[in-house]
Amino acid sequence: MAMYRKNYFDIRIAIKRRKQLLSLNVLFVFTIFLAFFNSFTATNAQSLITGRPPSFTEFDKQNLIVPEGGSIDLKCPLIFDGFDIEWFKNSETLKKTGEKLNLPIVSRSDEGEYQCFASNGIGGAFSPVVNVTVLC
Repeated sequence: MAMYRKNYFDIRIAIKRRKQLLSLNVLFVFTIFLAFFNSFTATNAQSLITGRPPSFTEFDKQNLIVPEGGSIDLKCPLIFDGFDIEWFKNSETLKKTGEKLNLPIVSRSDEGEYQCFASNGIGGAFSPVVNVTVLC
């Protein structure tokens, strides 16, 4: 806590720092409380949030060919960790969440375009499409 004086009034400034791991130590939340002590009390709180939206290591559409009965392991190609991830097939939401999507026994119905959507408090983005073709 720092102590200052202005116009014969004591001014105390307390700075509390709360660090959240989001995007590899990129998100920091600073909360500043100012309080004036004498015949009155006033407080003010401000938050500054910095960080980055998700970005991906892959930029182009990919094609994946798998035999029927085989398996597929897709990984959301994020540069940083700490995002909420949803998976989509042909623009429809899948019930799977998390960094990896596993299809253990592939059938013709698994053919299509797969994408992950990563988001945080800063923003969200879709990954490039992975086009899955199943061979019979």
